[in-house]
Amino acid sequence: MSSPPVIAVVGPSGSGKTTLLERLMGELVARGYRVAAVKSTHRAAHLDVEGKDSWRLRRAGARAVAIAGSEGCELLVGLPRLPLVELAGLLAAVTPLDLVLAEGFKAEKVPKILVVAQGAATPPVGELLAVWGEGPAPPGVRRFTPGGERELVDLVVRRYLEGGATPD
Repeated sequence: MSSPPVIAVVGPSGSGKTTLLERLMGELVARGYRVAAVKSTHRAAHLDVEGKDSWRLRRAGARAVAIAGSEGCELLVGLPRLPLVELAGLLAAVTPLDLVLAEGFKAEKVPKILVVAQGAATPPVGELLAVWGEGPAPPGVRRFTPGGERELVDLVVRRYLEGGATPD
């Protein structure tokens, strides 16, 4: 199963990772790219709402539950924890994707955007694509400040999407 490019946004809790992901997602989608999001959590992962029919059916033993509505479908499938690239491939098998943006997954071997605060040290995180925030960037790594998300998306598009993606 082939996987679209995956980029993880990493940084300490409360640093602005979700804010950055929202801005990147909005800019990429506005440019016509098909993007999925994956979030890592240390808690049990549940998207379903306790007490709702889909939750009750999953609790009764359904391995998967699909919710079909007038505006589309949502699919709830319980799986073991997968490596990020495998999860991206699985998402791409369900819906066409150009890119997967992930929050967390600092140990995964994918390019990363590190969110840093002013005065914070830049921890080693593997393959570092860029730094976002007011903190320092290691030598040879571009730093983008809040408000510079378009330029960061330009970098992502040049590196990972030009030539392979199919904007709608």
